Amino acid sequence: MKSTIFAVTLAIALTPCAAAADFQQAKLPASKTQPAKPNPPAKTAATGTLSPVQRALNRDPGLSGRVAERLPARIDVMWAASGFRDLAQFVAAVNAADNLQIPFMTLKARILDDGMNLSQAIRDLRRSSDYRKEARRAEDEAKAMMRKR
Repeated sequence: MKSTIFAVTLAIALTPCAAAADFQQAKLPASKTQPAKPNPPAKTAATGTLSPVQRALNRDPGLSGRVAERLPARIDVMWAASGFRDLAQFVAAVNAADNLQIPFMTLKARILDDGMNLSQAIRDLRRSSDYRKEARRAEDEAKAMMRKR
């Protein structure tokens, strides 16, 4: 009985399957004759075009750089800006997350997914803070950052 189970297990393990072939192909290095594909520009899922906030960041690389400095290194500015309705709202959210050491993606989810404004999201995530003052501070910093163009 044990030898039959072992034989079946061994046969299954040694049988090539499509998923294993796909996995092996994914691990292979790209051919030297084929250039690496560049990353596509940031686009919204629904329309395939840049949002107004993303277009504004594209037009102003200085502002984009200042915002990127306040985001965690692993988060792309253009990707982070998706979903925000205006540039000031996005920059204020980045500033608030940086000032209060709140994870940006959590703050973004509260604003975009839960329909909160910045002060409500701060109150929800940092109950001990003066949320109105912190929201005002982030919005003032956003205005100053956007004026430096």
